[in-house]
Amino acid sequence: MESQDNGTSEEVENLSNTLNQIVRRIAGQLEINMLPDPLKSTNHLSTFPQSHDTRLYKLIRDCMNPQSDYKTVRQSAKDALKRIEQIAPSSSETFSILIRRISLTIINKDLIPFLVTKLKSAHSELQSENSIVAHELFKDISSRFPAILKPHVDQLIRALKEDDDLLIVDDSLEALSKLSISFPDETPQDKYVKAHNRESIQRLMDYALEGSCLQAKFAAIVLSHIRHKQQICGELLKKIVPKLSITSPNILAHLSVLSQCVLYSPKIYEEKGDAITNFIVKQLIMNSNHKATIESEVDWVDDDELDDEYRGSGQCCKAGFQIAMDVDPWRAAKSKVQSMVIDSDSSENDDMDEDTDDS
Repeated sequence: MESQDNGTSEEVENLSNTLNQIVRRIAGQLEINMLPDPLKSTNHLSTFPQSHDTRLYKLIRDCMNPQSDYKTVRQSAKDALKRIEQIAPSSSETFSILIRRISLTIINKDLIPFLVTKLKSAHSELQSENSIVAHELFKDISSRFPAILKPHVDQLIRALKEDDDLLIVDDSLEALSKLSISFPDETPQDKYVKAHNRESIQRLMDYALEGSCLQAKFAAIVLSHIRHKQQICGELLKKIVPKLSITSPNILAHLSVLSQCVLYSPKIYEEKGDAITNFIVKQLIMNSNHKATIESEVDWVDDDELDDEYRGSGQCCKAGFQIAMDVDPWRAAKSKVQSMVIDSDSSENDDMDEDTDDS
């Protein structure tokens, strides 16, 4: 019984310490200029939990809930401040500042349809500064606050069918990829696939196999987070690996797909691991090193002065190394890679010895 009491008191103490740290951080004692009067704000925030007002708690949560629309955010903020003035008038100044800062009055779920509409005109005759700003803002929301995109998954999926507008396709794929990474358990694509008989999955597969490098990358990320990701990623590898070639026009896109599939579904590497390893080492790494040794007559060339062949080769090697770093089974294949490199070096040394003997 005594140990249970000690455990309970220890938990209470830990919670109290955590709460005090949160209060100090919000009040500005650990950061500069968070609130005008840190000491007074600390007192207000410390006494706030003692109110036990569940209605007030809900109103504050609704103010900063990504799923709340604009009207809900505004009304919740108004009602929360009114309630605070009733139960703790002295704290109203502190909480008016906090609620104004946390309320999603500008960035909220109602903004997304408006931004998508603006994105559709970004490459048309109606292009304006507003559409460019909409593009940048949409990308920032996707990267920093993807939770706002949850109610708009269907709209983003439908946007993938607009082949004539590459900007909206690219931004939609990127947004879906960020959402998939941040909320993998929700797998919104699965819900959509059930209603549309795999049409959306096939669309994503097409972008992964035939899209640009970024389109392929983002599509692969989405496919790597759906419920049946092992099966889907396995299909991608079966179509990509046999066609891997340094001269393929889609080599960068395909390497990006492999990198993401291996990163998020490493088990699929086991089936095609040998083929991928052989390609990366023999055709990317060793071939690039050999060409550089034979053809290069200068020590350094700036990126903007590289020709397309060398720039593409460098990007391919970078993507290949990314695959190598992302996958755990690569470590198991390390000895194999090293032996392949050693064998290659040995064969080159033998050739040099033969040339020396002939001379």
